[in-house]
Amino acid sequence: MTSPGLARPIPPRRLRYYAAVSGLLGLAFTVGVVGTATHALAPTRTLDVAVNIVTILCTVLFPLGILITPGEQQSSEKRAAELVLIWLPFTAAGQLSFELIWLVGQPFGAWTDKAHPGWKWLWWQFAETDRRYFGENPFTFAMELNAVVAGALVAFAFAQLVRVDLEDSARIRALWIAFAGITVLTFNTLLYFVSELRDRLRDIGQGSYGVVKFVGLNVPYLIVPPLVMLAIVCQVNYLNQRVGVHRFGPSSE
Repeated sequence: MTSPGLARPIPPRRLRYYAAVSGLLGLAFTVGVVGTATHALAPTRTLDVAVNIVTILCTVLFPLGILITPGEQQSSEKRAAELVLIWLPFTAAGQLSFELIWLVGQPFGAWTDKAHPGWKWLWWQFAETDRRYFGENPFTFAMELNAVVAGALVAFAFAQLVRVDLEDSARIRALWIAFAGITVLTFNTLLYFVSELRDRLRDIGQGSYGVVKFVGLNVPYLIVPPLVMLAIVCQVNYLNQRVGVHRFGPSSE
């Protein structure tokens, strides 16, 4: 038995909303990277603030799109499926782009504290806030390696979950893979915070702005994932019941 409604649960209006927010975030990154790479923009605090305001707003507004429901009735299972299907690619994209590029460049000494970072601006501006991202911090490398592997799991699960022909039993397995990946990423973020708090924010640069930026860019990844994990459990419970009824028939009680 398949559940095509769980693979395509997002109404067109909200799909356009998610695309618009993602596009705005991508545009902000592109302007920052291309602008500094071509020297059309200087790597100033103004550029840093502008791009990160957009980044934080988009990260917060993206999952809130699920609350746009004027005149709409949708089952809890489809709503859970929607939250999972929007968050998996959103978080996987970060791990398999920002984190992966940093991970590959770190052993080659790519991330250094330069006055003008050129095309490396996106990573440089974050390292200006968390200076562990400059140099060869082994904990940061291990954490990012963990994030990239988990991000690949999440991307694989998403590729399965959007298949309309996926059998319910296979969908359940894909959901548990997604659950495992999201769990790893969430604990990764938690360890990231705890390690720096333990050192009393010793590595955080840019003064009070750096603290706000450090918190604002990362806290959403501690708040949204538990909701996504709950949505995964909701779907698994629903699908387990469907599989049970299909195999054994309705209960005679």
